[in-house]
Amino acid sequence: MVNGYESITGQINIEFKKPQDVKEWLFVNGYGSSKGRMEGNIHLRKKLNDKWSTILFMHASDVSMKNDNNRDGFLDMPLTRQYNVYNRWNYHSGKRIEGQLGLKAIMEDRQGGQTKFNYKTDSRTTSAYGVGVNTRQLEYFSKTGILYPQKPGQSIGIMTSGKWVSLDSYFGLRTYTGEQKSFYANGIFQSFIGNTNHKYKTGLSFVYDEYAETFSDSAFSRTEIVPGGFAEYTLSRGEKFTAVAGVRGDMHNLYGFMMNPRLHLKYSIGALTTIRLSGGERFPDTQCFCGKPVGICQFPQGNMC
Repeated sequence: MVNGYESITGQINIEFKKPQDVKEWLFVNGYGSSKGRMEGNIHLRKKLNDKWSTILFMHASDVSMKNDNNRDGFLDMPLTRQYNVYNRWNYHSGKRIEGQLGLKAIMEDRQGGQTKFNYKTDSRTTSAYGVGVNTRQLEYFSKTGILYPQKPGQSIGIMTSGKWVSLDSYFGLRTYTGEQKSFYANGIFQSFIGNTNHKYKTGLSFVYDEYAETFSDSAFSRTEIVPGGFAEYTLSRGEKFTAVAGVRGDMHNLYGFMMNPRLHLKYSIGALTTIRLSGGERFPDTQCFCGKPVGICQFPQGNMC
């Protein structure tokens, strides 16, 4: 419920080093292999004052050696060059407000295909077969938390993220380009009823996705705009039983209004045995996709556009 209508299976949380937790101010790492891969990593950590701290991650890698151990005339692994920069900030007021901010930039070029392929002379020709994927990406995220020291368990959280991705690729004589612009915002209010055995969350979310693609002589594009709201209740009975019930509604500019109720139950029989039960539904239940505005694309009972 909290993380969107597509999150029924959960999420994988990949956490980077936090600037407030890292002790060393400098970390340098280098790597090289007999296959021609060279890699370097630098981490710089700085505590500006009692409230602000930051850490900078820098990565560069290069594979410029052509490997063809089975001598079939094709590269065993692509030639790669990547530059990756990630800057993370942390703010803690000491009382009520906590915040995180991250900025990321990636530039990567990959080339595969035949070992004799040369991009300058053989690209878009039949002289030699080549595959290339060039990626450019900018990304940011922010997290802000407002706490209530006089009422532990109650808080307000605001999360936003944005991404721009540009992809330019070729596969022999065929070409593909793609561009994605995305923005996500989620505001959550969390509290409890009576005691912490009865917790609830409610809030609003917003998703914006814009895609523009071309493949050979064809072009495709779409824009998705999805404002939504949600509510979730959690009942806990010690460590043995937990029940989570929630519902969210989203107004999709292409699919119309969607409502998603959810129910999750967990009961721990013993230290090594747990029973889980999950269920949910999506309304309206339809497989229709028109690619038209909501006012034009309707969802009658026959699930036909």
